[in-house]
Amino acid sequence: MKKAIALVCVLLAVNSFAQQFTPVAYWEFQHPEPQGNNLRDVKMIDSLTYVAVGDQGTVVRTFDDGVSWKVTTKLLGSTANLVSVDFGTGNTGVAVGGTSIFFTNDTGHTWRRTSAPNSATLYRVHYVSASRVFCVGKDGAIALSIDSGKSWKSIVLETNDDMRDIDFNSPSYGIICATNGVRYITRDSGKIWSLFTDNSANSLFSLDFINGKDGVMCGEFGSIYLTKDSAKSWQMQDIHPNGNTNDVVMLSSQKILVACDRRAVYKTTNGGTTWANAEPFGTASLKSISFAADLKNGVIVGSNGIIMRTYNGADSWEVVFDRVVSDPVGLNSVYAIDSMTVVAAGSAGLIVRTTDGGKVWKEVPTTITGSLYDIDFQTPLVGTAVGDYGTILRTHDAGKTWVPQPSNSSADLRGVDFLDTSNGVACGSKGIVLMTQNGGSTWFNITGNPDTLSFRDVAYVSPDRIVIVGTRSRKAIDPALLNQGHIVISDDNGFSWKQAPISGVVTDMSFNEGYTLSFPTPAVGYAAGSSGEGSTRQGPWARTLDSGSTWMLMDSAMKHPVYGMSFANRYSGTAVGIDGRTSHTSNGGASWVEVNSGTALTMNAVHHPTLQTAFGVGLKTAIIRLTTNDTIVTLSAPRTPVMKTHDILRSVYPNPASELATFEIGIERTMTVTLSLFDVKGNKVASIYDGILPNGVHEANLDVSKLTAGIYFARLDSPDGSEMMKVIIQ
Repeated sequence: MKKAIALVCVLLAVNSFAQQFTPVAYWEFQHPEPQGNNLRDVKMIDSLTYVAVGDQGTVVRTFDDGVSWKVTTKLLGSTANLVSVDFGTGNTGVAVGGTSIFFTNDTGHTWRRTSAPNSATLYRVHYVSASRVFCVGKDGAIALSIDSGKSWKSIVLETNDDMRDIDFNSPSYGIICATNGVRYITRDSGKIWSLFTDNSANSLFSLDFINGKDGVMCGEFGSIYLTKDSAKSWQMQDIHPNGNTNDVVMLSSQKILVACDRRAVYKTTNGGTTWANAEPFGTASLKSISFAADLKNGVIVGSNGIIMRTYNGADSWEVVFDRVVSDPVGLNSVYAIDSMTVVAAGSAGLIVRTTDGGKVWKEVPTTITGSLYDIDFQTPLVGTAVGDYGTILRTHDAGKTWVPQPSNSSADLRGVDFLDTSNGVACGSKGIVLMTQNGGSTWFNITGNPDTLSFRDVAYVSPDRIVIVGTRSRKAIDPALLNQGHIVISDDNGFSWKQAPISGVVTDMSFNEGYTLSFPTPAVGYAAGSSGEGSTRQGPWARTLDSGSTWMLMDSAMKHPVYGMSFANRYSGTAVGIDGRTSHTSNGGASWVEVNSGTALTMNAVHHPTLQTAFGVGLKTAIIRLTTNDTIVTLSAPRTPVMKTHDILRSVYPNPASELATFEIGIERTMTVTLSLFDVKGNKVASIYDGILPNGVHEANLDVSKLTAGIYFARLDSPDGSEMMKVIIQ
């Protein structure tokens, strides 16, 4: 269970920034770098510049050979998989995915979206010249542009064959490879296409030609075919790579490269007489390969966003960016000590940590081999992590180092939560509940539950209240209990337990799997999980207003199973789950808005350090950061503001204000900024913004209509110091 810093919430307001265009929230990739979606095609424009496209409308660009990256997900609102990209000149290019065609004339900085002719599903785009472009796709779809990709017309071809790739070995002579080993050939620049079949029975995915006569095709089951007579005849190559061969490039009539599944790059340097696996990289799939005009600089992309480079014509390859761990490892839990210092843990004892808000994540060495499932920090320095086989780790330096602690249990521990630095509870498989009263030095089992219960998350709400959520085994349980949600509570520090009633549960599928808890206040808590089966599963959630004694199953179920949930306060919360689907609420769950995460990787956990920031983690070590425009007015007792003169907080208007006050912030470099509102007694009455802002001028809006009329002071804190500005509310 992840706790938010205690806030007494009295008013929900809205905060917006001129440079952040989003009604609710948006996610950005932080790890793996530069992003973790599957990349399906790449085009190397020159030795420094290449553009790759992939799943969830992803476009990855670099103009300095990977020193810096520009990443776009959900391109122009599209979540379709982009499968092909090509450029006619250094500036003009086309990407395709689904039934959409995207055109750019500034090397991918901006794109214009159009629909494919006849709503065809497209698989490949190819520039024959700077102005003449072909797209091919499903059921014989062929589209032609004669204006570099700005507009398109359909070429009718009566076939159900899926066209996978197209290439021209002269301005007039072109070839299309398709499913079932068939090929289509044109001799008049694409006006008429003729069907050719031979013994190439495997479906074909890619082809490439040079010098008018030498060509190569590749496809499913590792098939590779060569021609030396302008595609009149083809010779199947006697190599058998594991999986499919996905893309092929001819650097010369003798030197050919094939990108394959299992991270293999097969190469021949003698025109196909012999082949060798040039670089066995592991188990991931390599999807596309491209070379610059010098035939020395090349790039390969593939699954999970992998990008590899060669500088010597494929004699050797190197990974462009550093990954913390290998692909199979995932992250299961995350805890944000604040908006800058965050710790995440996962399988194979992996712990990663950032101290700059997620710009750089570093692995923390551990001796643990099993998975870690949950983290809780009792103070900014002291934290606890739990995992497989009764694993308990403890840190006293904000996650820099971790020391194992004896648990006296071999059960898998799934959740941990501390009431204070001494008293903590861990829960897990086989109904296990462990307690410590000395900061984790010793743990003891306080339950004897049968092996029909699996606890997933725990909240140590108060000295007298512990709440646990989980799932029941359907094979050895009283059928009468199947229609009850699985939330149990203890009112006597864990000595006895009882089922917490959940109103609104009508069938055993209403809330049959509980995964996560979040208590933003001691009284108000939320539980979420999964209901239903198969593709119809949803994310039911329940709320308590009495510290977990009673629960109400809410009507506004999320449209995806929920594996992790966190509330920054009783109003603002985020839920994450299967296939990268996430939902956000700004009104305490009265409504949920599904927010595109930019990835299809399942998210396992999320944590809110502030209202405007959350961190989510999941499969393949994916880490994403959420930015929201939520603001809450709070009552607290901060230190007395110290006035200092600076020019970052430029103005507030109107002043006096009665409804909406706008604060103008101007900064000359990216920095962390905290903007708050205080009354004349030094009491903080509003948190206007707390987070990182880029260089530029920004506007923050605060609803002041419910504040008492009078004099207030806005204080802006930054690395440059603090400054004050008087605000009059009438």
